[in-house]
Amino acid sequence: MRRHVWAVVVLVGLAAGQTLGESEDWTHLGRDASRQSITVDGPNTLDANSLAWEVTTDPQDPNSQIEFEGATGPVLYAGKVFAYARCAEEPNSKLAAWDANSGRVLWSTLIDPACDGSSSTPGVDTKHNSVLIGSGARVFAFDANDGSAIWSSPAMLEGSVVNASICVASDLPHARAFITDAGYQVADGQGGHLYCINLDANEPNNPYEPGQVLWRYHLGNTLGNSPSYLDGRVYVATAGSRVYGFDASATSEPNEPIWLVDSGNRIAGPFCGGVTVTREGFLYAATYLWDLTTAQNNSTLVKIDCNDGRLIWTAAVERTDTIPVAVGGTIFVSGGAAGDYGSTPKVQAFRDLGDKAEMMWDTSVDLPDVTIGGWIAQPSYASGKLYVGAQSEPYFDFLWRPNGNGILSVLDVTRRPSDAGFVISRVDGCGNSPIVTRDSVYSVGPNALMKFQQP
Repeated sequence: MRRHVWAVVVLVGLAAGQTLGESEDWTHLGRDASRQSITVDGPNTLDANSLAWEVTTDPQDPNSQIEFEGATGPVLYAGKVFAYARCAEEPNSKLAAWDANSGRVLWSTLIDPACDGSSSTPGVDTKHNSVLIGSGARVFAFDANDGSAIWSSPAMLEGSVVNASICVASDLPHARAFITDAGYQVADGQGGHLYCINLDANEPNNPYEPGQVLWRYHLGNTLGNSPSYLDGRVYVATAGSRVYGFDASATSEPNEPIWLVDSGNRIAGPFCGGVTVTREGFLYAATYLWDLTTAQNNSTLVKIDCNDGRLIWTAAVERTDTIPVAVGGTIFVSGGAAGDYGSTPKVQAFRDLGDKAEMMWDTSVDLPDVTIGGWIAQPSYASGKLYVGAQSEPYFDFLWRPNGNGILSVLDVTRRPSDAGFVISRVDGCGNSPIVTRDSVYSVGPNALMKFQQP
């Protein structure tokens, strides 16, 4: 009986949460601009027999192995897969596109080099059929069909983009994009910003050029903070342990926040990732606390009311840069770093009880010998299954860039980790921010882009 009750809790969540259309495009880190990481259904088994194709060579040099930027994830749009990669020989990074059916490279273009091994994920502007990426101190827009440059602005950002992924608001009267640059452990008055970028053509009701920065807001300490958007508002957390809500339709400075959460000692550690916002009007985010004196579960998971910025509850969680996945009354968090002062990779499940949360299970407790999850392993959810990567290599390379996830697991989260069948399947070679459609999974690892298909 216990398993059946748990299945109802999880599976009812999709009906009570995001309303999903027929499109299976995955246009952002976290699927869409709200970064909910939820889709309708997906394959049960990932293995050698279900591997549809694998890309291991550099699209600009077939004799070289491809290297992806840290924990970057792919995006999927109009039958094409887009990803952000390193250049081994040149002082640049690149954005590339592959055919989703065959894995054939369609185009590849050089862009400014990633700063500090930035693992940003591209975003798709579906209104203008373009792919956007922040790299170095610029944001670039390319035609999704052929990779031709649409716009880029020289030195348009005050700092460099580090791990932050762009967010596109297409349903505003005029489309906008949002991104943050990095500024961590800086003096007062310095730090990073949230930028609002115009995407629509210049015309009387929108007297701005595509790619023009309309406004910026000084956030203070920032690192890897990916904005999220839903229903006219943009939300962002910061490495200063703050969370903001803004009017996304504003067109000029100053654009002051609608609300600000700054709760002092109720939030342990900086936010170094993104946030998810749900159709029910709540925001979830988690921190990564660097602390030599504490071990596991030293960081904070928060729930915030999107309407007024009220901090509803906090809960102790494993340190992470990932975005929580909120499915109805259940929140899944992937966190932990092997060898980081007692931390360990894991996936945790929390039950949202309205005004408080309780931890339901922790994979590191019930499955101590199976590596699942981690601080850069963004999960995706589909119909009772959680797709999540795990680190198969040391967490940083010799340049202190985060290595990509090398093991991808499919978990049956209608069960508990102690139940037989909780781990449905595992496959090596990928694990970064898996894209899940009804019959396919796409994911990148340190040296491969892979597609698995189960008709």
